[in-house]
Amino acid sequence: MGNRTAAVEDGTQISYINNNNLNQYDYVDSTSFSYDNNGNLTDDGVYEYYYDCENRLIEVSSGGSAIARYYYDYAGRRIAKVAGSIETTYCYDG
Repeated sequence: MGNRTAAVEDGTQISYINNNNLNQYDYVDSTSFSYDNNGNLTDDGVYEYYYDCENRLIEVSSGGSAIARYYYDYAGRRIAKVAGSIETTYCYDG
């Protein structure tokens, strides 16, 4: 077993290229991926991803417009997601 190098989806061959030591994909077919210095995915060719200083995902954007925003409590737990006009809240027991 190792890293995925190829797959077939709906009859189409897809190639995966992994050139770094962090097991991050640099390319899937012709789509390149970008990562920040902490290893967080920042761009997948469709969306841009933004993180806070604790490496928690706080926003997903496309073309400069926010698609979703994420909020966390003092313990670092995700407590809300806002995507357009839909807000999802998370409640933790215990």
